[in-house]
Amino acid sequence: MRGRAIIVLIAIFCVVNEVAAQSVANRSDTLSLDYSPIDYVAVMEQLNRASQPTAWQRFSDWLFKKHDIEEEQTRNLRVDGGIGVGYTQETNAMFVASVVGRYLLKSGDESLPYSVTSLTGLVSANGSFRAVTSSDFALSGHDCVSLYLGGGSMPANFWGLGYEAADNNHVSQYVRKDFQANVEYVRRIVGGLSVGTNLDFRYAAVDKVESLAWDYLQNAGMKNLSAAMLGAGATVKYDGRTERGTQINGVFLQLRGVAYPAIFACNDDTIWHVEATADYYQPLWAGGELALDLYADLWSWNTPWMFWAKVGGENRMRGYYYGRYTDRKMATAQIELRQKIYKALSCAAWMGAGSVFSSHKLFDIDDVLPNYGLGVRVALAKNLTLRVDYGFGRHSHGLIINVNEAF
Repeated sequence: MRGRAIIVLIAIFCVVNEVAAQSVANRSDTLSLDYSPIDYVAVMEQLNRASQPTAWQRFSDWLFKKHDIEEEQTRNLRVDGGIGVGYTQETNAMFVASVVGRYLLKSGDESLPYSVTSLTGLVSANGSFRAVTSSDFALSGHDCVSLYLGGGSMPANFWGLGYEAADNNHVSQYVRKDFQANVEYVRRIVGGLSVGTNLDFRYAAVDKVESLAWDYLQNAGMKNLSAAMLGAGATVKYDGRTERGTQINGVFLQLRGVAYPAIFACNDDTIWHVEATADYYQPLWAGGELALDLYADLWSWNTPWMFWAKVGGENRMRGYYYGRYTDRKMATAQIELRQKIYKALSCAAWMGAGSVFSSHKLFDIDDVLPNYGLGVRVALAKNLTLRVDYGFGRHSHGLIINVNEAF
């Protein structure tokens, strides 16, 4: 820009100088001046020098060009992180740190969906700790590989095994340790329909078992305090959800089954696990939304007790202590009304039910557990919402502070 400005100024100066010379020649009868004609060769040399970039300009061009390349590279990678606090009745107050990265496996290929990797760590006031990493690698617009690694330790209250034990026994304690590794390949067939296959490894152990807890296990015929198993399975999933602003509309269905062969499960028989999820979302009015969740967690009879289904937690049957009601099978249902109040503030109210049972034949409608509660939501950023819920149930109630919706 500086070179062009100098060229323009010199050109204007030349034109003005020529006009002045002609004017002086025409008025020589009234005014006498000495006039020296312009050396146009010298002027052209100045113009050529002015048109050449200076050393600083060449350095600036190189610097900005390098910056553009780096900016183009960073478009293929975005890293976000955060730290915060949470609360559940199982962990008490907890400190959580997480890092999430979005990136393209093939740099510059904008047609490829973004892959996502997250790393989360948790430390709580009661001595619990957990570390989890998960990744979704988008190989193409139709193929994805997911990886999950997670494990930790948590002091846990224990009432025994089965519905009756949870209702009648006094509380005891042990320390639960667990680790899970799962890799899954999923291919989208058409629309929102996908099928996949997976490998799953699980390990669990209990330590520091109190005498009362040990009596509960002996009475249930459970002697093992640790177990590990490796299995393979298949997944069928349909995702018909669409988003309009902050509201979701549509259906999500998923069925996953895994078989753990006896040779890889330290067991005499193959262990089976079936997990089914059905979610429905319906906008009602401005800022209002209805969400329905149906869920089943079913294990075969010979499954080690550490892996049995458990009522409670952060997402389903909120307010129940996670693991108070535990058995080989569990089914839950919940319906939630979500309403935006003002800007980033919204609220939710839900009601639901669920139960645990050892087999389908022993399911009793009288054993269904009630669940209901209220919650507040505060949108902190895009795709990040602080969730504060207080849930109620039979013999139990509790506060949950977490992020994003329960389902």
